[in-house]
Amino acid sequence: MRVVDVSFELPNYRLSGKHYIAGNDDRAPRVIAIHGWLDNCGSFFRLAPLLKGCDVLALDLAGNGFSDHRGVDAEYTFWADVADVIMVADQLGWQEFHLVGHSRGAGVSTMLAGTFAERVQSVNLIDGGIPMIAPSTEAPQQLRKSIEQRLAFNNRPSRIYPSKQLAAEVRGGQMWPLSEAASMALVEQGMQSVEGGWQWQSDRRLNLASQARLSFNQVKAYVDAIDVPIKMIAASDGIFSRFPELRQTLETGSAFDIVEFAGTHHLHMEAESVDKVAAEIMQNIAKSVCVSH
Repeated sequence: MRVVDVSFELPNYRLSGKHYIAGNDDRAPRVIAIHGWLDNCGSFFRLAPLLKGCDVLALDLAGNGFSDHRGVDAEYTFWADVADVIMVADQLGWQEFHLVGHSRGAGVSTMLAGTFAERVQSVNLIDGGIPMIAPSTEAPQQLRKSIEQRLAFNNRPSRIYPSKQLAAEVRGGQMWPLSEAASMALVEQGMQSVEGGWQWQSDRRLNLASQARLSFNQVKAYVDAIDVPIKMIAASDGIFSRFPELRQTLETGSAFDIVEFAGTHHLHMEAESVDKVAAEIMQNIAKSVCVSH
């Protein structure tokens, strides 16, 4: 499998990523991998090579990794990411493809598969499933919170680390722990050399509250529109342990085939669990190929 750095020129910005190319077989399953919040395409450094025979594109979403930031008047929303992924697929000439999404990327994948159901062949979610939801009655408070945060936002430069090693240690000790190798994979795809050391390139506006959240019924409409297998691979010490209400939400309908393995939120990045994650995804891809034929 060859790994190639790629970039895509969209109307107002450029997206970057890594293309894991299986070979010259035009029949190889095509996979678009979408990372989680404040991660980047380095998130798939272990998993992508294990998707044997697949042509895998791992993207840096806007504002993450080496991709451009959105304009000052734009917001980082799930639906904007859906549009970006579709434009990238169009540039590649991929009319149909499989989705692999981690955490926030899982929510993007679910929305994309519901919106462009005819183009998605399977949905594979890693410790995530849907965008964050909120009752419609909370819409005014959500908008107010978003506006107030933006008015108070100070776009000062992010912290400068004297070494990549220190940056990796700090990244690995945050909310979702990461091994040294996993942390370094994100560092290598997300930091730039500046005077005095190394600095994350991600847009600090990614930390601001969104203007709106979808309601349960809106998210359910996206899920109900998906007519391909939806595999959700959960970690025993992952998102369900922090947000137990999410499991109940996902199990409300029968669309999600949920399996759980020992591991943390980034179980697709860790040597102890990545093989099991890859096997589940390959099984789901194979199932969808059989159904389509």
